[in-house]
Amino acid sequence: MRKISIGICDDGKEICCQMEQYIIEYGKKRSLALECFVWNSGEELCNNLKQGAHLDILFLDIVLMEMNGVEVGRYIRNYLDNREMQIIYISANQFYAQSLFQNQPMDFIIKPINQGQIVEAMDLAITILGKTKRNFSYHKGNELYYVPCSQIVYFTSEGRIIRMVSQNGEDKFYGKLEDIKESLSEDFLQIHKSYLINRRWIQRYCYEKVELFDGTVLPIAKAKRKYIRENMLEEEWDV
Repeated sequence: MRKISIGICDDGKEICCQMEQYIIEYGKKRSLALECFVWNSGEELCNNLKQGAHLDILFLDIVLMEMNGVEVGRYIRNYLDNREMQIIYISANQFYAQSLFQNQPMDFIIKPINQGQIVEAMDLAITILGKTKRNFSYHKGNELYYVPCSQIVYFTSEGRIIRMVSQNGEDKFYGKLEDIKESLSEDFLQIHKSYLINRRWIQRYCYEKVELFDGTVLPIAKAKRKYIRENMLEEEWDV
């Protein structure tokens, strides 16, 4: 079984050591195979990620010496196009919390950090990772295909044909949106009779429409607007 890769990026070496110890203890208590990596600058972290380093969970300080945590998060989401990594921001100032939504953080922890905060954040991150690693399957002729749900941006129906848009391109197959929705997690929202979207790919939400990270703008049906708004509020979007 592959180890869960966890990164810590903070320019405070003592904080990094303390957090690393909390994470190691967490792994032992939960009987989980974890590996922990530490960076003291955003530039070093981004360079390693660009070269292929993989992280499942990242504890990321906001105030760093040069490249700050907001810029690092933007680099991960937009330049690397990585939506699966669970980013947990850490800061001594909760003022920053409202400015982080575009980077889709999983959580925000206020310093000084204690073991209880790490346990809660790790429990949630690992639960989410278990869900996002699910695959969506579909038939084309006699062949069966699998796509990680986290890579799917949205589905749209064109008569009896379903067009699936993912970060790796598009594909078409026969089906119904209602049946597809039943096979997916709550991350997928049906905003219109013709559109089923992955909420993890929403960059901007308005009452009548959503804008996705690939620039696509999709309408929200009048009958769905109240439901979608409630879902967005639950996700702490600034609406």
